[in-house]
Amino acid sequence: MFDRFFGRDDDQDAASNADAASDESAESDAGPMAETSPGPQSLLGETYDITEQNTDYVGSKPVITETQNEGTVAGSYIREMLESGVDTAPSPLWIGYDEDAQRGFREAPLQFESLFRHIWITGTTGYGKTTELLNMMVQWAYSGYGFVYFDPKGRDSRELLRMLPEDRLDDVVWIEPGSSEHDKTVGLNFLEVPDCETEEERENEIENRIENLKAIFDTDEYWGINMESITESMGRAMMQSDQPFSVIDMYFTLLHAERREEFALDVDDPYVREFCLEIARMDDETVRPLLKRIKSWVENSVIRRIIAHRESTIDFRDIIDNDRIVIVRTPVENTDIKKMVTLGVMRNLWSAIQQRSYERDTDPDPYFVLCDEFDDIASDNLDIESMLARARSMRLSVTLSSQYPSQFGEDTRKAMQNNCDNLIAFSVNDVDDAQLLMKRFRDYTAEDLISTDQYQAWTKLPLEGGRYSEPVLLRTFPPYPPLRSADSVDDIIEASLDRYGTDPLTDAEIMQNLIYSDANEAANPTQILDKTMAEAIRAVQIRENAREANGWVDIVAIDEELSTRLENSQAEIDYEYEDLPDVRDASRLIDVELQDGEIVARLSDDGETEVQPETGTARSAGGMSHDAVLMDTETALTERGFSVDILEQDGSEQPDATATHPDHDVVFNIEAETTTPDRPAKVLQNLKRAHDADRVPLFVVRPGDPETEWATRLENILSPPLRERADGTEQFYNCDEIVTFGGGATAHGGVTAVRPRTADTNRTVWTRDDGERVLSDGETEFARVPDEGALSKDGVPAYYSYDHETGQYTVHKPGETRVFDSKDEFKAEWTPIKRPFIPDVELPDADYSRDSYVVLLLPEDGAPTVFQQGESYTLSESPDEEDLWPDAPTSEHAQATISMDSGEETPSTESTAPSDGSVEIDPSGDGIEAFAAMYIREAEGAQVPKETLFQAYSAWTDQHDIEGTNASWFGRKLANVVEYENDRVRDGDDLVTVYTGVDLTPAGSQFLE
Repeated sequence: MFDRFFGRDDDQDAASNADAASDESAESDAGPMAETSPGPQSLLGETYDITEQNTDYVGSKPVITETQNEGTVAGSYIREMLESGVDTAPSPLWIGYDEDAQRGFREAPLQFESLFRHIWITGTTGYGKTTELLNMMVQWAYSGYGFVYFDPKGRDSRELLRMLPEDRLDDVVWIEPGSSEHDKTVGLNFLEVPDCETEEERENEIENRIENLKAIFDTDEYWGINMESITESMGRAMMQSDQPFSVIDMYFTLLHAERREEFALDVDDPYVREFCLEIARMDDETVRPLLKRIKSWVENSVIRRIIAHRESTIDFRDIIDNDRIVIVRTPVENTDIKKMVTLGVMRNLWSAIQQRSYERDTDPDPYFVLCDEFDDIASDNLDIESMLARARSMRLSVTLSSQYPSQFGEDTRKAMQNNCDNLIAFSVNDVDDAQLLMKRFRDYTAEDLISTDQYQAWTKLPLEGGRYSEPVLLRTFPPYPPLRSADSVDDIIEASLDRYGTDPLTDAEIMQNLIYSDANEAANPTQILDKTMAEAIRAVQIRENAREANGWVDIVAIDEELSTRLENSQAEIDYEYEDLPDVRDASRLIDVELQDGEIVARLSDDGETEVQPETGTARSAGGMSHDAVLMDTETALTERGFSVDILEQDGSEQPDATATHPDHDVVFNIEAETTTPDRPAKVLQNLKRAHDADRVPLFVVRPGDPETEWATRLENILSPPLRERADGTEQFYNCDEIVTFGGGATAHGGVTAVRPRTADTNRTVWTRDDGERVLSDGETEFARVPDEGALSKDGVPAYYSYDHETGQYTVHKPGETRVFDSKDEFKAEWTPIKRPFIPDVELPDADYSRDSYVVLLLPEDGAPTVFQQGESYTLSESPDEEDLWPDAPTSEHAQATISMDSGEETPSTESTAPSDGSVEIDPSGDGIEAFAAMYIREAEGAQVPKETLFQAYSAWTDQHDIEGTNASWFGRKLANVVEYENDRVRDGDDLVTVYTGVDLTPAGSQFLE
């Protein structure tokens, strides 16, 4: 029968038999030497941990071997078959054999491509299902493939570790919730969002995780529309937050209305915040069903120590990209927990598979999923039908093992029947189950299946062209023999947990780290004070040249720096000076001593680790040279009185660092520009980010050759923010991103802009010419659009979409649609268009002045200098406004061009008003000098809130139809024309900025009415 399937002939079989006979003869001729030779070895040279006794042959093939301690194992011929993928991957999956009196041994394979039509293994316990699974995984391990094995029984995963080849042990990721046998455990945070390069990717990742959460939580009859909405909004808010929430935080936040309200008020997205506030107003009973879902996790002492981790210790994308072997062992009695853990792993793995597929135009490497006792973990929320239906195109092969079809709900059973083309059926006891299964095997009955012996299974073998053979009854292989002892398994697990695990949290640490709870309020004052004090110590050490040695520094200087840092970044923290000694004494981050009657402090070992700046591992974090610039910048600025905070880059839009200074009423965004010559649009995006937040960007560059080379280049990019060409046109800088709409061609419903390929160039050149934006490659013009607003699909020559299922590229251009069947065909005719940085669209104020940014030239060894308009100026030890902008005009808009109408009724002014009662105003400027001259007076001892002055100024600019400036720039520019001191005072529970030495005139106060 098998000869019909695979085209074998008698000559091939004879050759095979001859080889076997030769092997036998060689073994016989070895004589006494065989007694001292090493035991049988694998194709990789590893010795099996067995002592062979007897071997049974089928035909001439050694198929079944009896051993002294391991019982029956696969014979040498079968072992070579199972290991053959090490040399010939991709290989067929060997699932059994046929024994024929005339033909002898005939192996039975599932052809490799058929594996992506999935496998269903079913049959009574003890008939060979798990052995079949183990032999399958051994084959994929030798072929170098990755897989995940769900072992609800908890018995066979340890046996698998004995069988894996040595070179795959480093790939093992061991997940065993409920175990207390090991020092470390895997941490799973279902609310963690991976690093993303674009906002669209991040939103897609959040959406995937929300669906995963709903699937995990929706496991009983209490689920309804409220529970789904609460899960969506709470999950989205927590994943959008800068704080690393976990599922255990969701539980404690939802537990009380006060916490729900506090959380809602902290949500940044106004649309999400609205429903979170609605959740806060719900009575406790309304949210109780969702709490019930999480309660079993939180109250299980082992499970809560896994889900309380802020960062997952495993990266599911890394798992599939690097062919990891994941073993999920869930021997816990609680079926609910077993299903939730399995769902959490499976849904996140499926999200990673989909993300990989969307990012690649070519077939990815295969990955395999095997679920033993699938009935134990099956759930409607696993969405098995959708996963099985779509997995084939994503090169994911799924194997599901169960005892009886009747164990599943109808929807799950139908999904398995319709999508698992490869059925391997061992004997079952129930007639109904047997009848359902034997429908696959024409001309055979339920009785045939019920009477099938152990280690035999019915199947149909895949043939060429997607066809399947007639039904066959196979003998399955004995288990692959172990390569190591049972005692070595724990060492393998410990090594895996060392790589992919972490120390389990204590209950005290879990409670202390909760973001919203009675034990740890949302803004934990002690925790914040503790860390900020450690950061203050580090800053003072830098100023006093004591950082390298972690030297002792005076408490007075520390407390001053602490006060500055808290006012700038944690103004809501209410503390008393008298509390600080207690905070220091209790801190694990700080060492305190009394030296010569003075209290001094330094960082402890934990403190050194806690406050050491981390730039992050995201792509946006930069490399070693970038980090070196940042560290040197921190030192240089801290020595000059700045408080610097280096930010860990997580893929979101944020500067490299921020800084404040007591003499400057503004926050500085620090940007280390180490790729300036190649990425000018990146410089402009950094400028935009700062100006959008009412901050001043401080660009730092290294010296070049000549010394000011890169500083000059940077200033040329910024002033103006485009290229002025000799022919009078203006050329925009190109961003790194390409022009996309709706998330781009790889997103559902999205498209990507393209233009015709010309010669071998893929250049994108955007220029402004006679009121139009022009797209070209430098020579050939492709499109002209009006120079206004953002780009639209109508403004590009063409755009394309990509179909993940068919692999086709569809290009849409006016009046024509073309379909390309391959990436090469598509790229031969079309090339993507890079997005231009258009100042009028991107920047809040495209006509910004030179004093809206700082360029700092920072040698590796030497003092920093401010670079402005081609000149360098040494940065003083305590830089004021003039030091940062040494060549800037006193006021950008000092020249008056339009006088106020002499007939206009103008509020009277006092000491600083001109004697003739009139001041000229430039309507195209910000009017700060004119406003100050008429409505602000200098008065010793006077004090006015900055917000009050800005409110009066804003009312005045509105009255005169002047665009004005924002609050941050108002303070800076006002300092150019009026002398005052900055201070921060407490107004009730709030700290507010006040200006001392100035006040509004009575006429100016009228603008507040």
